[in-house]
Amino acid sequence: MHFDLFGIGWIGVDLFFVISGFVIALSLLRTIENFGIDNYKKTYFVNRLARIVPLYFLTSWCYLVLVAPQLLQEPSRHLWINIFSHIFFVHNLSTNYAEALNSPAWTIAIEMQFYIFMAIVFKWLPRHRPVLVCASFIVIALAWRAGAWFTFDPDLGVAHRLTRVEQLPGRLDAFGLGCAIALIVWDRQHPLHKHLLPNWKNSISWLIIAILLSLLWWEILWPHSDYWSFSGMVIFFRLLLVTSFAAWICFLISLRNNPVLIKILSPVSYVGKISYGVYLWHMLVIESIAKIDSIHPAWASGLVVVLVLLIASFTWHFFEQPLIRRYHDQPSPQA
Repeated sequence: MHFDLFGIGWIGVDLFFVISGFVIALSLLRTIENFGIDNYKKTYFVNRLARIVPLYFLTSWCYLVLVAPQLLQEPSRHLWINIFSHIFFVHNLSTNYAEALNSPAWTIAIEMQFYIFMAIVFKWLPRHRPVLVCASFIVIALAWRAGAWFTFDPDLGVAHRLTRVEQLPGRLDAFGLGCAIALIVWDRQHPLHKHLLPNWKNSISWLIIAILLSLLWWEILWPHSDYWSFSGMVIFFRLLLVTSFAAWICFLISLRNNPVLIKILSPVSYVGKISYGVYLWHMLVIESIAKIDSIHPAWASGLVVVLVLLIASFTWHFFEQPLIRRYHDQPSPQA
């Protein structure tokens, strides 16, 4: 059976959501510690908005004006629904608008919805019981995906099914695993905390687990590359996939703070810093380069990589980072 290796880039979104669950939970824990349980929400939202919104709006505007100006010629009703659904981060709820402005940005809507969800529920989560938190998120995700599969009208097509499955509740298993890891890292009294401490025993153990889980999901995905035709894949496969990513994150957490390793991985670390820009700019660059008929595919690929990294680096240093520094951890007014 033919398998398109480049056709599984969507798994990066799952990794993105696991990392996001980890980062958001840590952000909330730190904000609550610094500003108190009654004053954390405003500071938390300011931090999140400063990190996500400016570049999201900038890339959406660039896409609309520079890459797909034909969208401006659409009937005014559709155009304004498209624009306002993106402004309020609800474009992922509609098949017509989910990928209408810079296709990767549908995940940003889910991110923003998760930020709001966590701000509301985090105060009441049993933070000292991360396994329970994770299990609850997983149950919700599986139930949502099963409901989306078994109540869906097949005549509507795969795109509509994907839109229903890919809503926030259907992604809570990824977020929940990242959140659980953060809670365990934070709580030094938790029995599992010792298994994430930086030492070779933990590193090797997590590396073995991560490799085995990755091989398992790879073996399952290979004969089921037509992902959306199998109920078991749609409902359960993502849980295995995000669990493997969670294991890789645990492996990285358990690595010793080795100066040599840090120096060797510094280029990777830098790409990580600008990764949000890479994610939001890459489709604009790809679609722009694709309009050049005479360019060889190999040259086009290289040009895309170089331009994306340059643009993402520029916007990180001169647009994103200044805003983050300005608004990061600004305390909310005391009541």
